[in-house]
Amino acid sequence: MDETVQSIRTALVDAIAGEHRFRREALHERRETERWERRAEMAEQRNLADMATEARTRAERHSRTASLYDRRAGEMRVQVDRLRDALAATQGHGRAPPRPAAASLESRISALEVESDLERLRQERRQSRAANEVNAAESGQPEGG
Repeated sequence: MDETVQSIRTALVDAIAGEHRFRREALHERRETERWERRAEMAEQRNLADMATEARTRAERHSRTASLYDRRAGEMRVQVDRLRDALAATQGHGRAPPRPAAASLESRISALEVESDLERLRQERRQSRAANEVNAAESGQPEGG
C-alpha cells in the first residue's frame, strides 16, 4: 500500500510540474505573439507590407503554440485532479479521520486575533505609562504619585 501511495504522490508531483511548465510556456508564447504583432504594426506604419505579413505570420504561429500549451496544461490539470482524488482515496485507511480544515483554520485565525488584541492593549498600556511619566516629569511630581 505504501508503494502505491508513493507512486501516486510521485505521479502527482510530476503532473503538477508538467502543468506549471505548460502554463509558463504558454505565457512565453503569448508574449512572443504580442511582440510580433507590435513589429507587424511598426512595419505597416513604415509601409513595409512584406515585413508586416511575415511578422503577422510569426505572431499567428506563436498564438497557435500558446493555444496548444494551454490545451496541454488543461489536460494536465485533469490528470492532477484525478491523481489527487486517487491519493485522497488511499488516505485514511487504518488511520484516524483527519481534523476538519475549516475548524483548524478558524481556531488559528481566532488565536491570531486574540494575539493581535493583546498586543494592541499592551501597546496602549505602554503609551499610557510613557504619557504619565512625561506629565509627572513636567509637573515635577515623582512617578506613580
